[in-house]
Amino acid sequence: MIEARERVYVQKLNGLKDSAIKATGIPSDDIAALSDLSKAGYKSYLNKSKIKETSFRLLDKFRDSVMTDSLRRDSLVKHNPDSVLHKLQSKFAANKTKYDSLKAEVDTLQQRYEKAVALYQTLREKTLSNIAKAKNPEELKKELQSLDIPDTVLPKGYEKLLALRSVGIGRSIVDYSELSAKNITINGLQIEYNPSFYVAVATGAIDYQFRDRIVNTAVSQPKQYLNILRVGRGMKDGNNTILTLFQGKKRVYNYTSSGSGSAVNSPQPNYHILGFTLEKRYQFDQHNYVVVEAGKSSLPYFRRAVDKQGLVQSAFRFSDRNNEAYAVKFASFIPATATKINGMYKHTGADYQSFSYYTTSSTQNAWTIKVEQPFFQRKLNVIASLRKNDFSSPYLSNNYQSNTFFKSIQATLRIKKWPVLSVGYFPTSQLLKINDDLYMENQYYTFTGTASHSYRYKGHQMNTLLSYVQFYNKQPDSGFVYFNTKNIMLSQYMYFNRFTLQLNASEAISTDYKLYTTGTNIQFKVKEWLQLGGGLKYNNQTIINEEQVGYSVNTSVKVPKVGTFQLFAEKGFIPGINRQLVENKVGRFTFIKNF
Repeated sequence: MIEARERVYVQKLNGLKDSAIKATGIPSDDIAALSDLSKAGYKSYLNKSKIKETSFRLLDKFRDSVMTDSLRRDSLVKHNPDSVLHKLQSKFAANKTKYDSLKAEVDTLQQRYEKAVALYQTLREKTLSNIAKAKNPEELKKELQSLDIPDTVLPKGYEKLLALRSVGIGRSIVDYSELSAKNITINGLQIEYNPSFYVAVATGAIDYQFRDRIVNTAVSQPKQYLNILRVGRGMKDGNNTILTLFQGKKRVYNYTSSGSGSAVNSPQPNYHILGFTLEKRYQFDQHNYVVVEAGKSSLPYFRRAVDKQGLVQSAFRFSDRNNEAYAVKFASFIPATATKINGMYKHTGADYQSFSYYTTSSTQNAWTIKVEQPFFQRKLNVIASLRKNDFSSPYLSNNYQSNTFFKSIQATLRIKKWPVLSVGYFPTSQLLKINDDLYMENQYYTFTGTASHSYRYKGHQMNTLLSYVQFYNKQPDSGFVYFNTKNIMLSQYMYFNRFTLQLNASEAISTDYKLYTTGTNIQFKVKEWLQLGGGLKYNNQTIINEEQVGYSVNTSVKVPKVGTFQLFAEKGFIPGINRQLVENKVGRFTFIKNF
């Protein structure tokens, strides 16, 4: 195409038009030269010789012009620049049209391919998730059959291993039902086995101070223990009927007393309890279920003393309704709106006793309703709940009758490439250290607002967190170090190949004082099997002009075919009386084994 265009351009420059060539075929500039020589005269020999020379040269050009005229015409016809250019342009246009058509087809196929890959990844993740969530061999077989994979690929004994829902040796959590044992920490043994029938056993010493990861009492509390046996039919997460028998020793009365002083010589109450519950779960479909439970327990020791009843006899005295309890829980999910609804109602008689219930000698009615709703294609998630009397703690005073309402609402906004924003208003509990033997628990409302952003800087992953917290205490909490304060905190996380660095700075603002806190923590990955870490924290409280420095150290060692050993020690600070932070030292050793 370039060559054809150049030919057209050269043709115009060389004057190949009719006006540039005379009928003789001699160029006009040569004719002009010959005319000038003739006008000069014929007398001069020189002029005659020039005329002769010019004439012969013009005759030669004319001959050559005539000889090549036919060839030139053939060449111009054959190699007509306009014709060649037109053909090339037509061919180019046809090829471009074909290319555009093929490109559109390729783009369509590329989009279909990307959709197919995305669908494959979604189905793969869903399948792997379903396999991981399979609670029994039947569910696992169905997932494998959907993939045309025989169950023979599974290891020998997988059915028995899959039926083992949980095993705890040493410190573990017992969370069985609303009326028997709920979120109880024990030192002992607990096992749940659920192939098609259900069996669970838990036995051990109770440690209601589950916060001993935070606090450490110098004086040991009176010994408490529990023994629980659960038997039933059906799957734990499906339709089932379960009978629970519980027995043990639970110190409910005057729990926070130290056990010293004149009380030593006074008669000690009988803390033994016994009871049973019957639980029924109805699984309507994949997203909706209801759990109904009824329980009966032994009477308190002072009631048994009056009627001279034994522990077992009082528990099976069905004419007395004061030692009974009822509970109903439900959960529902609406796929069309992605709405989650959970609720619970519980009635406990004045004499009912269990390991998940602390209030005594008063009839209580508690309920909870919680709704979670996403908006704007799950970018905004709102959670709201309302509770009545659904809070129990061994640190709080036992009221004879309580009508406390707990309200909470939280909203989280997640937009791609933007910080995650969250605001909430909900009740919070905080431990208060009176002395080395006694802790109290304050509960109050808290407003929080956080902004968290993850990003990369010079090839390294970073995270910045900014939070604002305001406490709404009551006047009796005026001695609390965080009484009606506003707390602003900034945290910076930096992730590198071998270590992670965290920097913190905060300011707590009250009407009487300010508390400044700075700290750092670093975690080193020395080897694949060895990790070391530690941190420092500095506190400066203006009301007492006291500076405090805390520290923490930790290590993790992985031993092949054995497990992971973790060691943690910390000198920290928790709120104390007289608006001061008091020292609190804790440590723990943990062993983890994955099967």
